[in-house]
Amino acid sequence: MKAFILVAVAVVASLNASAYISQGNWRWRNDDGSEIAATWKAAQNTAVSLVNANNIRLRIQVNNNLDDDKDYSFPLQYATSQDGPWKYISRSASSNAFVLTRNSGFIADNTSTTKQLGGSSNPFQSGKLLINTDLPDTLLPAHTTSEYEWCIKPTQYIKANTTYYFRTPVGDYPKVLPSLYVGSSHLIKKPLVTNGSFEDSLTAWTTYAGNGGTATFAVIDSVHHFGKTSLQVSVKNVGTLNSSVYTIHSSFKVNPSHTYLLRFWARSKIDAGRMKISLEGSTSRQISFKLFPDMEEYQYAFKTGETSLSLRFYFNSKTDYVLDDIEILDNTDPAIDVNMNYMWQNNRSGYGWVSGDGQESIKLPDGRIAWFFSDSWLGYDDTTTNLLSTSLLINNMAVIQDGAPPVGTLTSKYGGTLAAAQALVLPPVSAGYKNWLWPRGMILENNQLKLLLSEFWYKTNGADAAYRNKEVLATFSLPDLNLQNAQYLPFIDSLEFNVILDDSSNYSYVYGAKEVATFTYETQVARYAKNQLSTTVPWEFYSDNGWVPDYHQAKKISDVSFGSVLQLGTNNYAAVFLEPLSDKMEAYYAQSPLGPWNNRTILYQIPGENHLTYFGVAHKETDNKGVYTISYSNNYTISRMLDDKGTYTPNFQKVNLLGLSPYTNGSIATSAFAFTVIADKAQANLQWKTIDGVTYDHFIIERSNDAKTWQAIATVKGSANKNYQQNYHYYDKAPQSGKNYYRLQQVDIKGIQTQSAIRVIDIPSGNPTVNVYPNPDLSTINFRVENYKGNELSTILTNIHGDIIHKESFPVNLPNNTYKLTMQKPAAGTYILQVTGNDLKVNIKIIIQ
Repeated sequence: MKAFILVAVAVVASLNASAYISQGNWRWRNDDGSEIAATWKAAQNTAVSLVNANNIRLRIQVNNNLDDDKDYSFPLQYATSQDGPWKYISRSASSNAFVLTRNSGFIADNTSTTKQLGGSSNPFQSGKLLINTDLPDTLLPAHTTSEYEWCIKPTQYIKANTTYYFRTPVGDYPKVLPSLYVGSSHLIKKPLVTNGSFEDSLTAWTTYAGNGGTATFAVIDSVHHFGKTSLQVSVKNVGTLNSSVYTIHSSFKVNPSHTYLLRFWARSKIDAGRMKISLEGSTSRQISFKLFPDMEEYQYAFKTGETSLSLRFYFNSKTDYVLDDIEILDNTDPAIDVNMNYMWQNNRSGYGWVSGDGQESIKLPDGRIAWFFSDSWLGYDDTTTNLLSTSLLINNMAVIQDGAPPVGTLTSKYGGTLAAAQALVLPPVSAGYKNWLWPRGMILENNQLKLLLSEFWYKTNGADAAYRNKEVLATFSLPDLNLQNAQYLPFIDSLEFNVILDDSSNYSYVYGAKEVATFTYETQVARYAKNQLSTTVPWEFYSDNGWVPDYHQAKKISDVSFGSVLQLGTNNYAAVFLEPLSDKMEAYYAQSPLGPWNNRTILYQIPGENHLTYFGVAHKETDNKGVYTISYSNNYTISRMLDDKGTYTPNFQKVNLLGLSPYTNGSIATSAFAFTVIADKAQANLQWKTIDGVTYDHFIIERSNDAKTWQAIATVKGSANKNYQQNYHYYDKAPQSGKNYYRLQQVDIKGIQTQSAIRVIDIPSGNPTVNVYPNPDLSTINFRVENYKGNELSTILTNIHGDIIHKESFPVNLPNNTYKLTMQKPAAGTYILQVTGNDLKVNIKIIIQ
């Protein structure tokens, strides 16, 4: 497990950076026209019903009513209750009820919006249309209102007779959230477990309490995971048998050739509340669980030779239970890798790995798969219970899968003996109170398996676990996977280089994680000549000056730490990652191992709230026409790991990484990227790049002092050569003092115009400056004065003929520095505002609309 898992985390609530933005009015529309011409489904702030599986568009107003500019880059979410839990809507199929359409036919992704919703007096700032972008990269200037419109589509996971609510995770919400009702059953794939969330009371369920057991069964609305209700079972006496209190679902048809995964959410009022599940046909199988006071997801994978089954839940502790969102998926599910979950639950052979984290994998030359795990519990597996009967934990080991994924028998490989098992790879040198190795990336070279491991330690007894700033290279022989040696890499320290990309070029690349702040990481990259990973061949590190031998000069290539990097095809790469404290498995895409990495995509939302998730990994050997299995680990307390081994077992999903890539089949992203603006003394240095395959006719550079009123200051001609990445730059030699906002209008050879993200810099100056905002389209005339040292300001407003319209003086208002003319809005036209004071006299043209 990662080192940060061992540190108490109490900062999640403080990480909500969106608490200064509010969601306003909203409106549903049909996907049948342009951003202006598409028809509305209902009036503003009015819910609608979904009657078919067509695309539907939701427009939401977003307000920034504070004095500061705020970044706005949040996904759309949905829930079946206004108090959640909330799920992200992305372009990945995932297992959610809605996805971004990715292709509208009427609107283009990331184009600007116009004002179409009422109810806000703030000046309007263009938002975006989103059909293929999960996270809009935009800036909301102070005291502005914007509008965003998402084009979404229902999936097979949508449920009948259900109201869905929508929001973006900002700070404040309207009393009535956007919602739609799904009533038509013909839209829905019929579930095996009907009424699995008890929305239709106890229909399809039978309850029983006998043999001395007493209990009450009630459908409640105070606790739930899906919809608005759940089943509460209050057990007063458990009875004389472990079958005295139960509820059973009516029988349902199953396919004898399929593999299934039962998933449900549950809790008990006490720790380790006992529950037993029975899958019943001509025979029955029973699985024991222990529940806890947190509402969490539990699962069990199974096969059956039956054609129909019933599902029974036994409640075997004297406590209150809650049960909700019960479903059974099969191996045809497009998002959950049911077969892989089944293999890891049922196919373990002999003494060895029972649960753990880390789950790095590689395909061996003979077709087997080698899995390497970090902390792992060892013991004999019992598939009839989720409870462990072991207390032996080792820091690294291997599990060999003898068949292609997702089938095969799993055999463990660890150090020592069965009677005295230990880690497979030990540190080359003992250090501190205790030191150990956690496995990371690996590669096959010269008929050997080479594994990178990071060293951690307790420097003294009682100290926190910490990275020891050392990396180890372990070499294993093939095909027996016997450890040959483990040596320190002499040319790096203080960085965990943990991901290896076996590229099709003459080099292999290694990606390192650098912690730049608590729970904040960035990625750097090194390379070495192909087939020469060793402790004697130095690496080169990618820097601002090209490839250098000193890792201290390595530059950031991404603002996150990669968990896996895959080459999907020619000039097509994906980096999968799971940020600390996040509930999202995500990916970046690039056309080179060096990046630039962009098109951030949510691959999967991880369920659960009361544990940490980490080790987001994509498994290269599972590739099925671009669909890969990805996995993640959970971390709970030791007691919960032992009471429920499923909490510490990897979870496996399927994602079409190739289909989500913007570079698949020669397609490309449609906008410039890596747009940066740097303050260079009194100038602004603008730099940006374009992607291979895109021909831009020209770029229009726009500047603003309030991010509301924009002025074109230059046009840069685009390159006619589209066969490789183009780099551009422009120097603005006359920015104004204070904040300067910049954006690019990008015009391709077809005349299609797209807009970049907004960038801002501060230009310091000792001279007083005056800015009027917003301008034009004023309802009131406001101005801001910076660096003014006098005690009073005087203003004169004249029309273009010189006639005085208004005069007013102001005492200096520090530290706000903002002023408003106390007059009625003048008639539409052009005016001149003169502001004077000590060593200050400026005339500013104002347009009233």
